[in-house]
Amino acid sequence: MRNTQQMLAITEVGEKWINEKGVIVEHKSEGIKWELTDSFVEIGVEVWNMRWLKLPKNPEINIPQGKEKKEQMSLMFTPSHKEKARRIAKSHNISVSELFAYWLDQH
Repeated sequence: MRNTQQMLAITEVGEKWINEKGVIVEHKSEGIKWELTDSFVEIGVEVWNMRWLKLPKNPEINIPQGKEKKEQMSLMFTPSHKEKARRIAKSHNISVSELFAYWLDQH
C-alpha cells in the first residue's frame, strides 16, 4: 500500500485507488474524485494519512444474450460482498444478476 503522497505522484487519469477503509477514488482529467459522491478530494490531515492500493483495470465483459427464460433466485451475501458486487456490476453497466450469470458461464 502507498501513502497519499506516493499515490498522487504516480496516478494516471482513469486509475482507481482504494484506501484501507474500502473507499474508492478515481483519477479523472479534472482531478481526483470520490467514487460515491463524485466530489473532489480535498487533501486534509485525514486524507493525507490514508494508505492506498491501486485497483486493477476492469476486464471487458461480453455477456451473450441468451434465449433461456429467467427465473427468480435468492442468494445471501455479506454486506461487503453485496457492495462489491454492486460496484463491479455498475462499473460494467450491468445488473448484479447479469454479473453473477457471467461468472457462472466462466466456470
